[in-house]
Amino acid sequence: MSAPTIEEFVKAVEVFTSTHDDDERIGADHWIQSLTKTVEAWEIADMCLQGNYSDDVHFFAAQIMKTKIQSAFTEVPEDAHESLRDALCASIGTLAGRAKRIAVQLALALADLAIQMWQVWEAPTEDLIGMFGSKPDTVIGLLEFLKVMPEEIGNPMLCLTHADREIVATRLGQNCVSVIPFLENCIEVYGHESSIVERTFACLDSWLRFGGQVTITFAHSPLLTACFEAVVAPDPILRDCACEAIVSALYLGRDSEHHPDLTPNLIGPSLALRPTFASAAAENDFGLAQSVARVLVEVAEALVDPSLVTGSPTQEQMAAIEAIAEVAHYDDSDTVHLTFGFWYRFATEIYETSRRIQAAEDLDMFMDQFRSFFRDLYGCLLRLVRCEPEIEAVLDKDEELSDFRERAADLIVETSFILGAESAMEQLLGACQGDGVGWSDIEAALFMMSCRLAFGLKPDSVVAEQLLVALSTIDEGAHPQLRVTAVKLLGDLSRWATHHPEAVAKIWELLVQAMQEPSLRTPAIFSILRLCETARDNFTPHLEELISLVGQCDAVGLTHGDTSRLLRATAEVVAHQHPENMGAAFAALVLPIDNKLKADVGAGDSPIPALERLGEVFKWTNIPTKLTDGLGEHPLFGVCGDIFETLKAVMEHFASNKSVVEEANRSVKHMLRTLDEHALPMANAILHLTVKLFHAHHHPSCLYVTTGIVKSFGGRSEELTSIIMEAVQTLAEPTFALLGSTDDALVQHPELVDDLFRLLLQTLRIIPAAVYTAELGVPAFQLGAATMLLRHRTAHETATEFLRSFIGFHRSFYANDEERPQYLSLATELIEAEGAKLVESCIHAFLGDLPPLYHADCADVLFEIHDTAPEKCYELVRAVLESERLTNCRATEAQQVEFLQGFEKSWTRVVDFRTEVVKRFARIFTDYRNLDEGQ
Repeated sequence: MSAPTIEEFVKAVEVFTSTHDDDERIGADHWIQSLTKTVEAWEIADMCLQGNYSDDVHFFAAQIMKTKIQSAFTEVPEDAHESLRDALCASIGTLAGRAKRIAVQLALALADLAIQMWQVWEAPTEDLIGMFGSKPDTVIGLLEFLKVMPEEIGNPMLCLTHADREIVATRLGQNCVSVIPFLENCIEVYGHESSIVERTFACLDSWLRFGGQVTITFAHSPLLTACFEAVVAPDPILRDCACEAIVSALYLGRDSEHHPDLTPNLIGPSLALRPTFASAAAENDFGLAQSVARVLVEVAEALVDPSLVTGSPTQEQMAAIEAIAEVAHYDDSDTVHLTFGFWYRFATEIYETSRRIQAAEDLDMFMDQFRSFFRDLYGCLLRLVRCEPEIEAVLDKDEELSDFRERAADLIVETSFILGAESAMEQLLGACQGDGVGWSDIEAALFMMSCRLAFGLKPDSVVAEQLLVALSTIDEGAHPQLRVTAVKLLGDLSRWATHHPEAVAKIWELLVQAMQEPSLRTPAIFSILRLCETARDNFTPHLEELISLVGQCDAVGLTHGDTSRLLRATAEVVAHQHPENMGAAFAALVLPIDNKLKADVGAGDSPIPALERLGEVFKWTNIPTKLTDGLGEHPLFGVCGDIFETLKAVMEHFASNKSVVEEANRSVKHMLRTLDEHALPMANAILHLTVKLFHAHHHPSCLYVTTGIVKSFGGRSEELTSIIMEAVQTLAEPTFALLGSTDDALVQHPELVDDLFRLLLQTLRIIPAAVYTAELGVPAFQLGAATMLLRHRTAHETATEFLRSFIGFHRSFYANDEERPQYLSLATELIEAEGAKLVESCIHAFLGDLPPLYHADCADVLFEIHDTAPEKCYELVRAVLESERLTNCRATEAQQVEFLQGFEKSWTRVVDFRTEVVKRFARIFTDYRNLDEGQ
């Protein structure tokens, strides 16, 4: 690219902003982006800002100036910093009033410049207030600058150390006493100009969020009165800006230690808005009602503390609770949702205090003080979760009401302990009775009962009996939404029904009836699952009918999810049968699936649907050990042996099909867990099949089946351990070769990487001698180093976990004491020989080769190396820091020293501190220009 000119820039902006041709716009955008990366961009942007150009040109020039200051400030010589500052000040004085978008970009550029010039420009806010504060045509630009200045201190794009940012923040906090008088003057002089008043309140909000001494000044400022007057103003934008400032002040005032005067000065004016809210609610002025509600909610939350529940609430606290109750009675769900944070905090204080009360009678008396508030809340929620009576179909999950119902359900779950399930259910059951009660009123009450209230009923509950009778009377002619909610609620009664076998039978009868209607099958299956999980010990009389229901899945057209849930429910019940009956029940459940697999093999049809069902059965057949302890043979062993032969035939027939083999191996893995130690006779055959399939087709699932065998049977006997070690070695060697065969092999096979390191990690823990060998240990360490920069979260996480465990195994509780010195010696030798690549990969991950999500795992590996070989680790880290990539980046020598010092100190600190050091490192050393170019 030849040296760009100002004419080319103006032309590119014109094309980008005026043409309708997408290709031309894309080309212009690429040209402007390329210009931003050049040194010439500084001069072009400066000349455009000083020249007489269009608003579009000024906007793009200001944006380029901001970007350059943020990411390439080191390109500007130190002796040119002040001239750059003066030029930007001149531009903000002349251009900021033309368009808000220009003012924002110039303000950001000047704020970022001021922050990075902190060593020579000590009081930028005071200087600019003195320069522009008395000129009407420059006030807007000054307000934009003051708004973004405190916000930009935390901008990670700025080339500052953590210590630099703390100095800037402290200095800004000390100098901010001039801000409030300036803002007061703006209100006094320009109170008739809404655009300036809006910016004044937005600026105030920014400084209140920042904190500092501004809060001390604001607590006694006329700005306070101006804000509360603006909250009730007709201008919605002005009202929102004032509301944000008050809310920020109230939130900051919760820190009474540092801002003692703030909340006391805000409580009175805030609570005085209660009549305003009542008037707005009566007149259906939604905007005003919501703005006032935000203030009332925030002041109420500020007054929530232990004294609210441990002693006599103050008059202000009671007024705040009453204000929240008034907001909760409003007909708008969004406004009422604003109160949920208060109710959560209120309930938390009640819960924390109740934990210290021992006597049941005293606890009931304590809770009774607050029950009226929550009964009233539940009454409000009952009104707001109600469906419109006119709707004809089931409520769609994407509707706004569904979203509010979900949030209301969470609140009910967290606060139900105050009323108690029985009392809350009585209140809701009463709402279903009386004249004028329609289907939507009943459905709303049933919905709230399903929010863990019915599930919390005690065995002697009278309400539960009444509810079950009421649910059984809802007939086919009822509204679809009411029927769906009623069917869901049947499952929530399962906990109570556990103590009442006749209730289990009645609920099962109603659910079987619901299964006959397509629209009710999904909620019915969810309730069947809940019933089988909770009341499985009383479900034996219904097991045969349940298994029959499973056999009808295909005939009635159940979805995959519903079929899986029904299989899970059945498996839960089968797993808790008496051993004498368990085998026959299990066979009745799985043999139809086994026959389908055999038919698929014979016909060449895809066996995946049948395999998925088989895997689901094995996954949830979790048999309590007390049922199988002392038995000579597991009650399911014979059936499982037959199933394995079928799975073997399936895998051999579809050997090249990765998906089929993976699903079959999933069943094998869960079958091993189901049989536990009783699967030992099958282990050798499974290993033989696994190794055979892997050598032919490299299916990752073969590795995770082997991992399960290592976990279950490794170390059980010398003979089997030897077979397992040989199998692991046989599987690992071709995997190392495949993953190292090409430059992109790791990217192409992330699942193989994940499963290999899971196998190695499990083998390390059970049979460490198998991994600490030249044949496995060295290539595993090398592959782990290569995987450090792999952008696949699961594979990367597993690889780093293996490396941490492998390097630090000498400290692990898996290691025998007499062998620890040997493991330490081997790990140290590997770090000496292969550690350079691993350390380099970790640090390059911090440089931007990996997103921040990966940094903590890389940091843990780096610190594990240090804990094992500290001197070598420091040597390797310093070597990377002195490499060409880092010496050419924008970090100063002082910043490099700061990182090394932080890194050294963090060796003895907790992981959170280590991660913070890494974050600072990434922020300081990243060369954003190289990242933009894809390097």
